[in-house]
Amino acid sequence: MPLNKALDDLLWQFMFGYYRQREGSRANIWKSSQTPGDVSLEKNLRASAERYAARIPGLADQTWENRRVYGEGWALLGDAAGFADPVTGEGIYYALRSAELFADAFLEGRPEEYEQRWRDDFGGELRRASQMRRRFYGNFWGAPFTERMIAFARGHSGIKKVLGDLVAGEQGYVGLKKKLARSALRPTRP
Repeated sequence: MPLNKALDDLLWQFMFGYYRQREGSRANIWKSSQTPGDVSLEKNLRASAERYAARIPGLADQTWENRRVYGEGWALLGDAAGFADPVTGEGIYYALRSAELFADAFLEGRPEEYEQRWRDDFGGELRRASQMRRRFYGNFWGAPFTERMIAFARGHSGIKKVLGDLVAGEQGYVGLKKKLARSALRPTRP
């Protein structure tokens, strides 16, 4: 199955499960068996859901070591440089931040420093995210990682806080595993 088809199918399954769960809180978001209201729900979703975004490919972790985004007379920024989070696909922050780093280097008369500046600023985070991508979309204790993390977050306020910080951009991928483990060992608060 082509990767785009597999991604589309997974997105549809999640979206359908999400709206099914809104209809009945006990519904499993990943369950594929039909319920009486599913035909109507699917018809409504297919009529109103529109694909509007491009899939941004994430770079492999080995790529980050020799990735060049600057040369004499040229520079790559944002998506063109591959600066998109391989886990979430988010790239607006990296587009703006890379533009800022390049502009600063250029205005200082040292555009060649842009290469080192992006590496020092956010390169480690994107590399770590690319190393973790398979874990996020693979199985973890017998279920998709995202499903397990959502279940853990529902039952544990510390894990919920760490994952919320990750989504909000307050927690990076570097150190995420250690912070999740520490949070899991702390007692939960009501």
